Amino acid sequence: MFWTDVTSLPIESMNNRVVYCRAAKVAGGGSAVNGMTYDRGSARDYDDWGKYIGDSSWGWDGLLPYFKKLETFTPPNAEQVRQFGIEWDWNAHGTDGPIYSGFPPLIRNQQKIFLEASRKAGVPVPKDGGAGLAVGAFWVPNNIKPGEWIRSYSKNGFHDAVKTRSNYKLLPEHQVTKVLFEGNTAVGVEYAQSATSGRLTVKAKKEVILSAGGTHTPKILQLSGVGDSRLLNQHKIPVVVDLPGVGNNLQDHGASSVQFQVTYPAEPAAPANLTRTVSTGNFLSFYSFPMISPAKYKDQVATALARDDTSYYRSGAHSSVVAGYKAQKSIMLPGFLTNETGVHENTGSGGLVSPQRPLSRGYVEITSANPFDPVNLAWRTISHPFDLTVAIEGTRFVRKLMNPSNFPSGISPRELSPGASVTTDEQLTTWIKGSMTPSFYHTSCSAHMGPREFGGVVDAKLKVYGTKGLRVADCSIIPMIPATHITNTVFAIAEKAADLIKADA
Repeated sequence: MFWTDVTSLPIESMNNRVVYCRAAKVAGGGSAVNGMTYDRGSARDYDDWGKYIGDSSWGWDGLLPYFKKLETFTPPNAEQVRQFGIEWDWNAHGTDGPIYSGFPPLIRNQQKIFLEASRKAGVPVPKDGGAGLAVGAFWVPNNIKPGEWIRSYSKNGFHDAVKTRSNYKLLPEHQVTKVLFEGNTAVGVEYAQSATSGRLTVKAKKEVILSAGGTHTPKILQLSGVGDSRLLNQHKIPVVVDLPGVGNNLQDHGASSVQFQVTYPAEPAAPANLTRTVSTGNFLSFYSFPMISPAKYKDQVATALARDDTSYYRSGAHSSVVAGYKAQKSIMLPGFLTNETGVHENTGSGGLVSPQRPLSRGYVEITSANPFDPVNLAWRTISHPFDLTVAIEGTRFVRKLMNPSNFPSGISPRELSPGASVTTDEQLTTWIKGSMTPSFYHTSCSAHMGPREFGGVVDAKLKVYGTKGLRVADCSIIPMIPATHITNTVFAIAEKAADLIKADA
């Protein structure tokens, strides 16, 4: 179900730890194995994307129709509305799409307790986090099919509806080894069942659409001769297009957890079928930078804007890649002065610390011309000092939130880790570097959409620069990762990609 050969390079900014990358190896990809949290980022996240590429159709107003097109939303039942006060905005949801979203029959009361504690701590509670302002504490649906209470994902939502078509074939347990080119025109793909089996080919009548995800899309491009010519020459791969951005700009959501001992009132046990098929979480919190660092955020953003970040990017990066990074930073940081985007997630009802709009950038590169060899994956999490600042201030905010005064009598959170004595920037830095995981399984942005002079790999129509007949449509094309769990965003990319492809047919 998961690729087993992808581990990171030692992460220098995290005590040189080596971490396994969880990438789904199953029909349905990440949507088949994720936590079923069906949320979106704030409008500002997507508008920054549109601003960076100079095309507002990839901003919030351009993507919202696709978010709605793919969704069939079922609101909570009357008892859930009465008990939990869940609200929603019909203008933000679809009613006849292939992916079902809604609320399971069992919602834990501890989530309501935590929402009220958040409200008491001054956290805003938007009506519907999917309506363009996903900042604060709010209820969120799962991608589940009502009545059956099973996961709704790309396999049963998209694949199963068309699997009998004569012009559609799914070939499981095979791996694409490279895209085939004639000149710079993609004419098909090569694939194999294993490293020792023979190589097979399939030809494309119109174009090739690459959707292998944040780790494997850049790998396939590089194996195919599309990437930084220095890397391709090193592995004696003929260069089809010198495209230095391939594999660069990699982003993810790192996460640490401030652990608390909390005794909530007893709740009924979930039926066995629900624990197997339905996510147990329907509550999210995303905090803006002014929320978590109210006294210092202006100075902290000003410092980050003035800083020369070249030294924080990977050494030897192509000048176009560095130029794109600087352009992204200049767009992102002003948003951190507002309450329009989340910079820190605290999932569920606890103490998660997860920087959401990182300035750190990693990379993924092939290690040989053999497609069955592992890649070099460098997350480079918290390598930029601003991300570490967000994690430090986020930890302090979580502690403020979990103060017993925000909870009902009898519920007194007690911190277990890192411990109440860990308070200074230096102490918190040591704890974060030793405890943070580099990935929330949102590895993205490694073949990003953007101007070619900014290290972009695809244009606004998802076409790979310098090629004909080749597009990318997956999470790797996102230029700046939004503050959200990314499945819903990837579905919207797919829906928009379908329209772009049909428009050129």
